Amino acid sequence: CESSPKLHQITLGNRITTIGHSAFMACYRVQTIVLPNSVKVIGANLFENSGIESIQLSASLTAISQYAFAGCANLKTLTVPASVVAVYDYAFLDCSALTGVAFSTGLESFGTAIFMNCTALTSVSIPSTVKSMAGNPFINCPALANITLDSANTSYVFENGMIMDADKFTLIYYSPLLTDATPVLPSTVRVFASGAFYGSQIQSFELSANMTEISEMMFMDCKKLASITLPLSITKIGNKAFMGCEALTAIVIPETVTQIGEYAFAGCTGLTTVDFAERKTDYTIGAHAFDGAINLATINLQEGLTALTPYMFA
Repeated sequence: CESSPKLHQITLGNRITTIGHSAFMACYRVQTIVLPNSVKVIGANLFENSGIESIQLSASLTAISQYAFAGCANLKTLTVPASVVAVYDYAFLDCSALTGVAFSTGLESFGTAIFMNCTALTSVSIPSTVKSMAGNPFINCPALANITLDSANTSYVFENGMIMDADKFTLIYYSPLLTDATPVLPSTVRVFASGAFYGSQIQSFELSANMTEISEMMFMDCKKLASITLPLSITKIGNKAFMGCEALTAIVIPETVTQIGEYAFAGCTGLTTVDFAERKTDYTIGAHAFDGAINLATINLQEGLTALTPYMFA
């Protein structure tokens, strides 16, 4: 629509079954659209960066594709029909005015970070049929105060501001509204989804001795996190794992760690010391790993580092 800047109204015929990717991308002036009930498939990035304020989805739609509504800064509410069984990655990324979404019974899966940066989102209802979440769906949703998880859901539980799988083995979401300095978790939790603690108010954390991985974005933007000890069981630190942890001043990387992801400690402006324990195995550090760590004064890189990646200390 960038080449059709005056387009403000779109009417679709009821014989359309599929709408290709990016069809209405950057249609800034289009505010309202109704998808006819014949539409079963919509492509990725369909309405990305468009001006829509409201939309009526087709009653035959089976999925909301990745980035479908990304950057729709005027979209405020949305009702998802019962025909939809999956919402794919980053579907509502940067929908900064979105306050609530109503999902219907029948929805089965959430993709990665579907509501990332929906800063006005206050309420979400998760139906009983959801049985798959690919990481924290609510990354950087600081206003999210009301999460309702249908009590008939047998795959997940929501309690004390946390979403976990039914066995309480995997932590999916830890609310940034919780104020505990040290998180109080069920003793059964062993795995943390990507972005699990994103933006939380925790100040210290003791990782379980049998954890093997710090997941992607796990502690990203935990601006009060000042102390964390990594156990010898850790082998991988994911991309952006500690990005933006401004209060973190020092960290020891155990000898067992063989991979540090991109931007892992980027923006850790309080970080002054990084100490790598002596090791017998090779290890890698991703690009931009310490980008923006402007007060980093001492880093002890042990034998085994195979390459210095681009912008590692930029």
